[in-house]
Amino acid sequence: MLGEAHQDTIEVEFNLVTALVNMDRLNPALAQLRIIDGRLRTFVGRQLDTTGSELVRRQWLATESRLQDAVFTLALARSYSDAQPLAADILLRWKRLAGEQEAVLARLARTSGDPQIRDLARQVQQARSDYSRLVTLPDAKPEQLSARKQARDQSLAELDRLEVALRTRIRTFANQAASEAATWQAVRQALPRNAALLDLRAFKSFNFKSRQFDEDHWLALVLEASADLGSDGKAKAPRLVDLGPVAASASDRENMARLTDEDLCLARYLAKRTERPACAEGYDAANFAAPAQAQARSEAIGAEIDAASARFYAALLGPLDRELAGFDTLYIAPDGALDLVPFARLKLPDGRYWIERQTLRQVRSGRDLIAREPVPAARGLFALGAVDYGSARSVQSPKKAKSRSQPSGAALARTVANTGPNQPNPRLRAACSVFPPVPGTAVEMNYLKTHFDPDGGEVLVLQGRDASKSRLKSHSPPPRVLHLATHGCFIPRADPAERPMTLSLLALAGANRVPTAKAGADQSDNGILNALEVLDLDLTGTELVTLSACDTGKGEVDRSEGVYGLVRAFQIAGAANVLMTLRPLNDDLAAEFVTDFYRNWLDRKPGLPADPASALRRTQLDWIGSERPEKRDPRHWAPYVLVERR
Repeated sequence: MLGEAHQDTIEVEFNLVTALVNMDRLNPALAQLRIIDGRLRTFVGRQLDTTGSELVRRQWLATESRLQDAVFTLALARSYSDAQPLAADILLRWKRLAGEQEAVLARLARTSGDPQIRDLARQVQQARSDYSRLVTLPDAKPEQLSARKQARDQSLAELDRLEVALRTRIRTFANQAASEAATWQAVRQALPRNAALLDLRAFKSFNFKSRQFDEDHWLALVLEASADLGSDGKAKAPRLVDLGPVAASASDRENMARLTDEDLCLARYLAKRTERPACAEGYDAANFAAPAQAQARSEAIGAEIDAASARFYAALLGPLDRELAGFDTLYIAPDGALDLVPFARLKLPDGRYWIERQTLRQVRSGRDLIAREPVPAARGLFALGAVDYGSARSVQSPKKAKSRSQPSGAALARTVANTGPNQPNPRLRAACSVFPPVPGTAVEMNYLKTHFDPDGGEVLVLQGRDASKSRLKSHSPPPRVLHLATHGCFIPRADPAERPMTLSLLALAGANRVPTAKAGADQSDNGILNALEVLDLDLTGTELVTLSACDTGKGEVDRSEGVYGLVRAFQIAGAANVLMTLRPLNDDLAAEFVTDFYRNWLDRKPGLPADPASALRRTQLDWIGSERPEKRDPRHWAPYVLVERR
């Protein structure tokens, strides 16, 4: 006999909903949808707990979105009807559900007194480290490829098994705890006066007669603070708005990214002023013929990005612009590819950058506004920077970096020599090349060392060879601020089965060393810290993680869970706020921006911001209004995004 939460039972009940809607019996249909929602969350929660494969877990969430799409369709067709509150609850409960449950599991694993849970957690940590080591091993001889793949597959299978065992052990504590309190009323109550949540979500409109789904659209949930009353003297209900097809704004979003890539390539050329760089493939060769042409093209690109950002804002949020302009503060929860959009630099119809009009704060989900179970506040600072990346046998002596990003593709041939069978990992080096010194990070280290108030905690600033992965992973207790100033990198996915959290990484001490594949060799500190390993850090009570590195906001984009990358990992590890970047940084200006940010936050002078998000906005506004043209340039202030949660 099938249970009420079985997928087949839910399918029959969904057929009943379809029939009720087609008979225009909306209230019974909504009542049935509420029942299905609860049962489906129970079913999916069990699947997430007992499924080892990360790919299968993501597929479960994607395929179970039909209920959500149906409710969103009803809410939009019956504006201000009873369907809108239900749709708001469903959006808030389901969005990035797996990540929230992972955070609950990680917190329980860190704090549990159950010896079996603690032992399983240690085994999971070791398995993640082992798998991460295997995916960064150097290129293998042809006769070794099969054995190498088998070792990776076995390691991944063992990791899957251990994670399922850990989730199963603590299921009674973690099951559904992530989303039970996520109602639109609870989120509304958490908003400050004259603030609103703008929660964006991709969905497919559902035709209840043909039972077919339409193309992807963007959906917006606008939720105003409960303290802000409507004309009837009551708090306003949630409002859902169809923002139109995803494709309508995609071209301008993609154009912004393409122009940014071209601009970065021009910057590399201007920094070296030698031959045409490998990244210039596909761009107009005339713009790389001489520095003057490159400089002129770079200046033109800035105007083109501004124009594209204005069109993108108009296409995506134009219908809501007047309403959004009425709030002092907007909490933005993006979805999918929108995670990679620098909202602060979007151009408004009046020509200003969006951040100039009002305070913009970013969360991964509207749920993140609801206060969690309180934890003791961490104290002190732990900072890594001015890293000694070492020099592998196969890597020529690098020059100092002008930016915190590296050449890719064919540029590898100019920095990596062929040394036979023990070459660097080809995917890692193709995406990241080698890691040259980043002198600007020493400026950040010196500022923090002299200005950070320990407030009873320890101020530990590690540089050179001491700025290592092993020192980071072993540091205890959690710091109030974790500052990592280094190189960031993202490796494109090659195998659907591989863990997406291994693709986003930071370079720490010794990252240029070519690891050995010899059995028994100690590879516990290979200098490469990926997001999968970050999950096992204990950042309980940490107020801020600053990722002062290039592209730290990038990752594998998933339809249901957003970006699988460093931000997700550090928040699962317990951090409340993560300051990340959406593009490569100019080293000197990055050091100046970061020190300005900390000065605005930590000096605690009257009138200065009291929290990291406010300090970031103050810093960006200061740069926009600077007399120095390089500081006004959005290339240098717009990449920084702070993702917060309470």
